[in-house]
Amino acid sequence: MRHNLRNAYKLKHVPNPSEEAIQSYKLLKSCYQRTLRRKKKESWKDYTNKELNNDIFGGIKKLAKQGVTPAAPSKLIVNDCVISSPKEILSEFSSQFFPKEPPDDQSHLDTRVFVNESLSQDFSQLFVSIPEVDDAVKSLKNTITPGSDGLSAVWFKLFYPHIKYHFIAFLNACLKLSYFPLIWRSATILILKKPGKPDYLNPNAFRGISILNAGSKVFEFIIHVKLKKLAQDGKWFSENQHGFRPGKSTESASCALINLIESNKKKNVYMLCFPRYKERFRRCLASENSQWFNKKKMPPLTG
Repeated sequence: MRHNLRNAYKLKHVPNPSEEAIQSYKLLKSCYQRTLRRKKKESWKDYTNKELNNDIFGGIKKLAKQGVTPAAPSKLIVNDCVISSPKEILSEFSSQFFPKEPPDDQSHLDTRVFVNESLSQDFSQLFVSIPEVDDAVKSLKNTITPGSDGLSAVWFKLFYPHIKYHFIAFLNACLKLSYFPLIWRSATILILKKPGKPDYLNPNAFRGISILNAGSKVFEFIIHVKLKKLAQDGKWFSENQHGFRPGKSTESASCALINLIESNKKKNVYMLCFPRYKERFRRCLASENSQWFNKKKMPPLTG
């Protein structure tokens, strides 16, 4: 079958291929993919029946690989001093990747109290359904790196039908108790080089990415969906919040700002605005609303 598919591929990619060659390639390709998926499922079913001896959780431990270990450079230059101790290097990256948060002001504290009270009331009545977990598992990308448990997304998806009801009961217990498993709160940090940097002895030439366990990603996906629904139903967000909201973007934010200026100008109310433009917002103002700026004889945004 693979040989026939290769021949069809060659006939399809010649100059001016015939319609028959194109359709033949599409048919053979779909047939090959269906056969491959069917064989994989049959092989997995045979493996679970013969090798795991009905001990699905023992099989998970057996197949889970060792988690990814963080790789760090052998030395760095910090404050004109060369450090080569692995402990000092990781400590420097830790302070860079996770700086201390500034203290909350009173408005932030009030918001946090309000959110905690709302969640304690709303989440106590929530439960996880089978379709919700199925969708969350399907959302896992097969290419993600395994977390500290060594279980890749591919293996998690294969094991999931065998542990579905145990896993759903576990997630419902976590929601009821307002508990997020401790092992899912930790992440493996991979240290990567930022491309195009002249000096990789500088800690700022690196960035970190967090590698989470597949189960943690599934639980976070479910919580995210439920939080979005609670936020929409409870109207948590102001109408002036344009970031991370469906149907809103930098374009809608710029239009809202322009409409606000126009409406207040008619009332003889003047405002002093200090917007902090980032690159995408700058392009948005320059492209989407260029006519408005030209009409008002305003200079183009620069810098």
